[in-house]
Amino acid sequence: MDESAYTAIKPREADPANGRLFAFYRLRNGATTRFFPGDGARLKYVSRDADTLEIPGVPAEFLLRGDKVHVEYRGRRVFLGDVVSRTEHKSRGTDAVQSVVCAGPWSKMARMTYRQYWRTGSGYELSSRLILNQTQSGDDQSLDSELREIAAHAASACGYTVGTVDVSSQQLPYDECRDITVADAIRRELKLFPSAICRFDYSAATPTLNIIKPGSEDNAAYVAAIPKTARRYEYNAHPITGVDLEIESSGDVDGVPYRVLNHQRAGDTSAGNPDCLYATLQLAGFSSSSVKQSFTAEVELNPQWSNPGWWYYRHPRLANVAMEAVSITNCKRSGAADADKYPNIAKQTVGELKAAGLRARVETFTCECTITTDDDVEEKIHLQMQYVTTNATNRTYTWVASSSSTTGETVPDGLAAAILAERSGELRAERMTVRCGDSLPQLGDRCDGLFLTQIEIDCAELTADCHFGAPEFLSVDDMASLLSNFRNKRRTTLATSRVEGKPDDGAAEVEMGPIPPLSSTEFAPGTKAKTTVKGNGGTIELDSAQLEETQTAKMRNLTVKDGNDTVLEAKILATDDFGLLVKKIAGGVGIQITESDGIITINALKSGSGGDGEDANVSGYSGTVVAATNPRYDEGSHRLLYTPVSMKFEKGLMKSIETGSESVIAQAVEESA
Repeated sequence: MDESAYTAIKPREADPANGRLFAFYRLRNGATTRFFPGDGARLKYVSRDADTLEIPGVPAEFLLRGDKVHVEYRGRRVFLGDVVSRTEHKSRGTDAVQSVVCAGPWSKMARMTYRQYWRTGSGYELSSRLILNQTQSGDDQSLDSELREIAAHAASACGYTVGTVDVSSQQLPYDECRDITVADAIRRELKLFPSAICRFDYSAATPTLNIIKPGSEDNAAYVAAIPKTARRYEYNAHPITGVDLEIESSGDVDGVPYRVLNHQRAGDTSAGNPDCLYATLQLAGFSSSSVKQSFTAEVELNPQWSNPGWWYYRHPRLANVAMEAVSITNCKRSGAADADKYPNIAKQTVGELKAAGLRARVETFTCECTITTDDDVEEKIHLQMQYVTTNATNRTYTWVASSSSTTGETVPDGLAAAILAERSGELRAERMTVRCGDSLPQLGDRCDGLFLTQIEIDCAELTADCHFGAPEFLSVDDMASLLSNFRNKRRTTLATSRVEGKPDDGAAEVEMGPIPPLSSTEFAPGTKAKTTVKGNGGTIELDSAQLEETQTAKMRNLTVKDGNDTVLEAKILATDDFGLLVKKIAGGVGIQITESDGIITINALKSGSGGDGEDANVSGYSGTVVAATNPRYDEGSHRLLYTPVSMKFEKGLMKSIETGSESVIAQAVEESA
C-alpha cells in the first residue's frame, strides 16, 4: 500500500465537522504525521493494565518501533502510546501490510523494576529488595502514600505524571518482596481493594496517572444520555451451593518437612451435591531453622567463703603454711548485696554463661590473715581472690544461638463462605455497548451499582463495549489472594538473651572440686607483728602493738654512773623519746638523765641534791618516761639491776612518779600528747 494514500484525506474521512470524530497522528523524530486507518482500529482501556490501540492494515514500515501514536476524539487527546508490536501480512500479488499494537505508559511500568533506597555504609543506594508500606526512615506508610511513591518512581522514565491518588489511608502490613516491576507493585498494593481504578488522563501535555475509587452514584450518562445499542447480563448457569476448601500448608522446621491439612466448609457440602465446589488451596506454611549451642557448666555450689579452710585451700600464699598457723578474719565479697542471685562460683567465663542466658559476673573476695609461726612470730597480710559468680549449676545447657523463620500465609476465617457468596445466586457482570457521545466513557464510571473496569472502542463505528463489574470472576487462588493478608516476611533473631536449658532429668548434681580463682593477690602492711624469745626459763616479748603508729623502738646505748662516779654501760630497747629533755628530777629520786649524740646517760645523785621538790620543766613534753634508778651490779647473777621509775609529764610538767620493783630491764614508753 502506498503510504501517501494512507495519509491522504479521503472524502468520507473528513474532520469532525464532516463526521470523523477520531484523529490519528504518528510522532517520529519531532515530526507529526496524521494518518487515516481503515476499519478495525480499536482503542482499549483496562484498569491496572496497559491501554492499547490496535491498528490493522497499516502499510509496511509506516509505523516502526520507537514511534509514538496519539489519538484525539473531538479534538481532545484520548491516547498516547508507543509502538510495541508489528505483525506483517502479505499475500501473493499484494503489498505487505502490518497489524500494529501501540501501548500506553503502563506497558513501560510493567517492564521497569521497582527499587527502593536502602541505607549502606556510604549513604543510600537503590535496591530491588523491597519493603512495601514502610518509609525510607523505617516508619509506617499509608496505602495512598505508598502508591504515590511507587508511581513517582517510574513517572519520568515511563513518560507520565502522578495525579490524584485517593484510595485509602489504611496502613497495610509490611510486605517484603524483591525483583518486581512497578506495575506489579501497584497491583500488589491494591489486592485488598478490587474497586480501585487505575486510569490515565491523556488530555494534558504529559499523560497523568490517577488511582482512585469510583464514586458511589451511577453515572447518568449510561442511564439516559447515551443511547444503549446493546446490553448483556452474564449469569452463572450453575450457581454453586456449597464450598469445601482443603487448605494445605507445608513447610519445614530445622530441615524436617511437615504438611498440615485443614478444611473450610460453607453451604451444602454433602457428598451427593454436584454443585459443591471442591478446591485445594496450597499455602506456604511456617518454616524455621536454628543453630543451637551447648556447654557443661562446672561450678562450686554455695562456696563457704567465710570459712578459713576455704581460703587455706585456694589462696596460693597459704600453700606452704601449716593450717593451725593461719587465722582468717574480716571476710568480705564485693557482691554481698545480692549474693543470693549469684550463689555459686564457676569455671566458665562471664561471656559463656551470659550467652546461655545465665546470670554471671566477676566478684572480689577479701580477708585479713594472721600467720603465727612456731617461734610466735606473727605476720598480718590481706588476701584477695577473684571468681566468676553465677546462678548456674553443674549441668549441660543448650540454647538457640541464632534462628530464622518465615511465617506462613494466613487464611482468614470465612474464606469458604466468602467464595460461596461470590459464586452463588445470580452473580452477574454487565456488558453494554453504547454509542460514543460528546466524550468517551471513563474507567470507574458506575451503572446499576457496578463500576466500569474495561472499555473497548471501535474507532470506525464509534461504539464502546463496556464491561461493568469485577474484572474477572475470581478463582479460588484469586480469592485467597484478595481476602488474606500479605505474607509475613523472613526475620532473623539472635536468641542470646533468653535461654531454655534442657529439662531437669532428676539426677543429682555433680559436686565439683575447688575451682581456681581468676586471680589472687596478697598485701602485707608490715613485717613481723610480734616476737617472743624463750630460753633459760625466761621470756622476752616484743609486741609492736604496744607502740603508737608513729613510734619506733630500737637498741640504744646506756651509760650509768653511780654515786661513786663509777660508769657502767648497757644497751636498752627504747623509743626515741626515752632520753628526752629531763633536766632535773624532784629531790629524793636520786637520778639524772641526759642525752647527747644519741647516748642516754643516767647519773645517780646524792641525797638532797636533786632539787627543791618542785615540778621540773622538760620543754613542753607530754608523755611517760620509764627510767632505771639505783643501778647496782649483782655479782651472783652477773646482771645489772635497776629500780624502774615511771614519770608522767603533761606539757612539760611532771605530774606523777612511781617506783617499781627491781628488774633487769628498762624501757620507756611514750604516750601521745
